[in-house]
Amino acid sequence: MNFNLFNPNRGNRSSGCSGIEINNNLINGPGFVGNGGGFPTVPTVPTVPTVPTTPTIPTTPTIPTIPTIPTIPTIPTGVVGPTDTYAFAANLTAQTLTLVAAGTNVPLPDGQNLSNITVDAANEVFTVNDSGQYLISYDVNLTAAVLVSARVTQNGVVIPASEVSPLAAVSNLSASVVVPLTAGDTVSLQLAGLIPTVLQTGQGASLTIVRLSATEG
Repeated sequence: MNFNLFNPNRGNRSSGCSGIEINNNLINGPGFVGNGGGFPTVPTVPTVPTVPTTPTIPTTPTIPTIPTIPTIPTIPTGVVGPTDTYAFAANLTAQTLTLVAAGTNVPLPDGQNLSNITVDAANEVFTVNDSGQYLISYDVNLTAAVLVSARVTQNGVVIPASEVSPLAAVSNLSASVVVPLTAGDTVSLQLAGLIPTVLQTGQGASLTIVRLSATEG
């Protein structure tokens, strides 16, 4: 504490401390009394920026249920398609045939329609090119009833089920048979008798050969 004594002998001691001049800066310290310095201004804290709101994640769409695949129905077996092996031939003239008991081949030069079956130069022997089950049919029409028989031969041998041998004179003979044939087999129509025979004008005789299937058994 600093006391400034101007005149210790001035005045009356009873006047107290009137002769003392007090320096308030020394008592209270700077900044509290008078023009002393104060606390520095606290800088303004910058405003914290607002955190942007996180956008809402869109809901994952529901995956649609995969429909059940219907069972494929069993496809039925189709019908057998048309054959590509066949033959038709006829004799359309009033031809006279000299018959023998062992059999005479009937020439069939007319109306031929052949597929995978060939015929010889005499139009009597037909050769199949494909193996399989064959339907063979024939029809014979004569100008007069005579005692005669008709049949089909396979490789020169009579097919028993194809033979028609009437006990009386007839003018028409016909039959059908299904037989297995191997590629290269031959087929012929025969008449057997003891006297000459005349075919009718028009379709005097005809032979049809059709392969039914590719298997022989």
